[in-house]
Formats: sequence, structure tokens, C-alpha cells
Amino acid sequence: MIKKTLLLVILGGVIIIIAAVLIIWSPFSPNASLIIEKAITKLVDSKDFKIEGKISAEVWAKTGDENKEPQKVEVSLLISETFSDSGTEDAKTSSDFNLTFGVEGINVNVGGEIVGVKDEIYFKVTTLPTIPFLEGSFDSIKDQWIKIDINNIREQLGQLPKEEAVSQEEFINDIKKIAEGKNYFKIKKNLGKENLDELKVIHYLTRVDKETIKDSIIGLMDANKEYLSEEEKGIYENELDNFLKGFEENFDTAWEKIDPLEIDFWLHEKDSSLYQVAMEKEMSAKDFEMEEIEKIKLNLVFNFLDVDKKMEIIIPKEFKPIEEIIPLFLPESLPVE
Repeated sequence: MIKKTLLLVILGGVIIIIAAVLIIWSPFSPNASLIIEKAITKLVDSKDFKIEGKISAEVWAKTGDENKEPQKVEVSLLISETFSDSGTEDAKTSSDFNLTFGVEGINVNVGGEIVGVKDEIYFKVTTLPTIPFLEGSFDSIKDQWIKIDINNIREQLGQLPKEEAVSQEEFINDIKKIAEGKNYFKIKKNLGKENLDELKVIHYLTRVDKETIKDSIIGLMDANKEYLSEEEKGIYENELDNFLKGFEENFDTAWEKIDPLEIDFWLHEKDSSLYQVAMEKEMSAKDFEMEEIEKIKLNLVFNFLDVDKKMEIIIPKEFKPIEEIIPLFLPESLPVE
């Protein structure tokens, strides 16, 4: 009897130890999920970094003829964006992009560059499609920096710029407080160590958590009140109350159409910093009540490079204000003030 009792104690102890080890090391535990959040937070806290990625969509559109296969339409966006002093009042961004639209073997490309600093945006179109009936119409803007001054546009519309209640850095900190400690990404599978682009990484397949996303949206909308004047706050609170009455039900209904939402993360093995994010999602058009569409397939992949390496973004010195460009495309019969 003593031997039997001792054996049970030993077996029980072994089971407890194994269970404890599995809880600590299991890729399905909350601790493993927080690795992803920490990697994202580390990236957001970085002052300088670069994002390179591709977003693409394939849409199968019905032709109206049951004997014909659906027509495949492809759209893709290649982007390379640099952030300098991110999260501060001196933050600058610079991006190159190329948008491609293809159908039945015909591709149309538009490419350009965008630079942003505070309330100023500069953009330049570098690639334009050849459209016979519009040939030459856009020559005046190709390879020409054009400036959009947000404050100037507000003045033109009679909307004087408001004094900011909080700085950009404070706003980002408020968002981080809402997100802190939340498991947005539940680890579905730890795919282990891999070699990706000659780097050693750890691959996680995750599933986006619906309830966490929902709670954060509500929290962010509530926190937004702090950025409004007293007069605006009263109106906003009333509208927010009305919105929240049906928000949960509407959110759940919308989520059912995209569930499950799975995202792959690749983290640097050395320091668990974020290297790549990818997602692929195929959706049936019947979920979105689009009779003319059979299905939609979305893909995205982003790489995060040169984190915390000082970036230099040069603001264009030679440019044309957007106000000079817009009249060039208006019919002559329309008066321009």
C-alpha cells in the first residue's frame, strides 16, 4: 500500500512537472502570443525604419454568360516606405509606389513618390499609362513635384487650422496604452526556425482575436474625446452612444464574413524583432452580397528593414502648389477663382 501510494505521488509529480513545462513553453500559451505584441511595440517605438511590401487582389468577375469562365481582374500595389523620427513632431515619411491593374493580359501601371512632413505632402508621378484619348494630358505633372499644403487648403475652404490638443507623440502613446497587454494575435502554430532571405527567423501562424479587436476599437473611440473641444465633445459623445448601441452586433456580423483571419509573422531569431508579416485570404462574394463577383483573393506581405538606422528624408525644394495644377485639368468654360 505504501509502495502504491509512493508510486502515485511520483507519477503525480511527474505529470505536474510535464504540465508546467508545457504551459511555459507551449506556443499556444498567452505568453507566446505576447511575443508578437512586443515585436510590434518595439517597431512602433523605433524612430527610423523602412517597410517594403506588396498588396495584391484577384477578383473573379462574372461575365453574364453562364458558358464563359469568370473574368479575372488583378490589382497589385508595390510600396517602399521610409519613416524618420517616427512618432515625433518632426516625423517625415518617404515612399515609392507602383500600382498595377490587369485584365485579360492588359496591364496598366501608375508609379510615383510621396514625401510627407507635418501638414505638407509632396508627390510626384513617375510612371503613367498610355491612354490614346488622353495622350499628352498629364505631361505637365509627370516627374514634377507637387505640394499639398493642408493648412492652405483649410484656409481656402474657410476652415482655419485648429490648435492641436495633443501632440502626435502623445496620441501614439494613448494608442499604445489601449493596446498594452492585449493578445491581438493568438498563436495557432509555432512553425519553428526557418531561413528567410538569408536570415534566421522564427515563424508563427496566428489568428486575429475578434474580442480584443472589438474592445480596442471601443476604447480608441472613447479616448478620441480627449482630442476635441468642449463643444465638439458633447456632440461626439451623443453620436458615440448611438453608434455603440448597434456596434457589437454589426461588428460580429461583419467578422463572420472574414473569420478566420490568420496572419503569419516572422521574427528575428536573435532578438525577436519583427521581420516579415504576411496574410492570404480568400472570400466568397456571396458573403458581401455582390452578385457580379464570384470570389476575391487578397494577399499581402511586408518586410521591416533598417530598424533604428538613421534615415535621411529630403524635402523637395522645387515644386508646384496643387492649386496651380488643378486648373490645368478643368474645362475652360469653368471659371477658376
